[in-house]
Amino acid sequence: MSKTPQEAEPFAKGVEDRFPTLRKLVADLQKIAPAEQRETVGQIGKAVEDFITFRSETVRLARAVSPEAANAQGNNDQNRANRKALNDVLITFSQATEKAGILVGDEATAFTRQVQWVLPIVLLATLLVSVGVALIFAQRSITRPILDLSKVMEKLTAGDTRVDVPHADRPDEIGAMARAVSVLRQSTEQVALLQEQERAAAAARLARAQSMEAVVSDVGEVVAAAAAGDFSARLQIEDADEQMKRLVAGINEINIVVDSATTEFAQALSAIAGGDLTNRVETAYRGRFADLKGAINETVDRLSATVATIQATSADVGLAAREINMGADDLSKRTEEQASSLEQTAATTEELAASVKASAQASKDAARIADEAMQAAQSGGAIAGQAVDAMARIESASQKISDIIRVIDDIAFQTNLLALNAAVEAARAGEAGKGFAVVASEVRTLAQRSGEAAKDISGLISSSNTEVGEGVKLVRQAGDQLARILAASQKVAATIADISAASGEQANGIDEMSQAVAHLDEMTQQNAALAEQSAASANALTGRIGQLNELVAAFRTGREAVGQSGYPQPVMAASSAARALKTVAPARAPARPVAVAAASPAASVRAPAGAEPERLRQLAEAAFAQSKATPAPRKVANGRAQDAGWEEF
Repeated sequence: MSKTPQEAEPFAKGVEDRFPTLRKLVADLQKIAPAEQRETVGQIGKAVEDFITFRSETVRLARAVSPEAANAQGNNDQNRANRKALNDVLITFSQATEKAGILVGDEATAFTRQVQWVLPIVLLATLLVSVGVALIFAQRSITRPILDLSKVMEKLTAGDTRVDVPHADRPDEIGAMARAVSVLRQSTEQVALLQEQERAAAAARLARAQSMEAVVSDVGEVVAAAAAGDFSARLQIEDADEQMKRLVAGINEINIVVDSATTEFAQALSAIAGGDLTNRVETAYRGRFADLKGAINETVDRLSATVATIQATSADVGLAAREINMGADDLSKRTEEQASSLEQTAATTEELAASVKASAQASKDAARIADEAMQAAQSGGAIAGQAVDAMARIESASQKISDIIRVIDDIAFQTNLLALNAAVEAARAGEAGKGFAVVASEVRTLAQRSGEAAKDISGLISSSNTEVGEGVKLVRQAGDQLARILAASQKVAATIADISAASGEQANGIDEMSQAVAHLDEMTQQNAALAEQSAASANALTGRIGQLNELVAAFRTGREAVGQSGYPQPVMAASSAARALKTVAPARAPARPVAVAAASPAASVRAPAGAEPERLRQLAEAAFAQSKATPAPRKVANGRAQDAGWEEF
């Protein structure tokens, strides 16, 4: 496959040289084509022009851009569709030509048969001679050439383009058909050549794709190893183009740089973990590796300075811990005395709060019972109203039934009259109306019974209406009584609710007072516990300082011979001492801050020889001054004279 426009020039020139031949073949075919096939020949000409247009663009891309671009354009969907359309038109034309040959043969056969039946009797001898001549002529001049052309077209259809087309030099229709078949053979050769070129291009693309697949597989393995932390893998690609080789070299270079950097960084971090703070990353890196190198070296420098400072200040922290221990002992004794007194006050307050809570609960229960009684009265009143409504509906229904009974009574009366008239008419009819008279008598009897029953039911309904009216009156009276009971219950419930609210307020006040005393007691107990814990923390701090000295002695900073005054003053020392105190003391509610009355002179007697951290010294002085200071009690405004002795510490 050509890789440069210069290498593709012979191919491009060969393609362009075929364009005039194709146009000439189409022009010749248009001249010799029959009238019924000129439309098909026109389609062939249009398809050939489209084909020339597409191939011209392919040649231009091969010369101006690259053979790859020409190959891509020559195998796109539009180009393939154009070639398929040309092939389809040529196949259609060849099939039409073959059908035309068959028709000519059929016409010749029909003509021969007509000649055989024209003069069968008149000129038998002449007919026989004519038939012989006609058969020989048809065989040599028409049938055999058509059969020869048919065989040639069958071979062309099978793909054999090396066959020779006979009878092309004849001036008649057979010669025209032969020349058309010759044009078809040349077109088929061109299509076969294009198909061969297409197969060669496809094979080249397949080979390149297989090569790319192998490279991608190897790259995937190397990338997977790098993702797993193994940067030692390398790519070994031999059968690849220059671009792929450059890609492989770049990936190998990345793995080499990353492997070297991670190895050196791991060695530096391992040295830090082993206590050696003198090791540094010395190799010159770029980009993010340079940032990581600077971060590691800066971390080692700061850690070295911090460890050196911790070594220099641990002795001063021990002195401050002993002073804190002395102050904590004194504070513990005073807080124990305060806690005992406040505990008795809290017990008395709790008893009073319990009594008031019981009274408030009883008031709440009474209010709840009164509310339930009021709800029951409201429910009874609602039920009474519903009963009155039901009685009214019953009275209305009874009235409607009375109306219906009256209608039934009227119907019975009218039926009685009709039966009487029927009996009279039956009597007039004599013997013929006796049966009808019996029926009229029975109907009259039934009408009389219906009237009597309607009167009885009407009397019962009237009596029921009277009873219903009395019931409605009684239910209304009961509803009025329930309304008065409900009003009285509401007054009782309101009174009990006021009592309950007052009791609740008293209980809340006593409860708040009890909580305040309990809170004071709790804070005092916490102060006592904190004082004891401070002493224990100071002792533990002394032990921790010894452990700290042992830990920092394991680090080699390269500054062991330098004096303490040469170290910087980090903030970590004070925060470490504060964390040591917090880990010993249990989690309790924070006590109120105590104002420091005066600083202990003992805290400022000795100034450290080295550079003691300022925050650590302030922490020790404040703790010691707190242990020596006596807190001044403050009066709490509680609004009552008998509570004037309460104090908040």
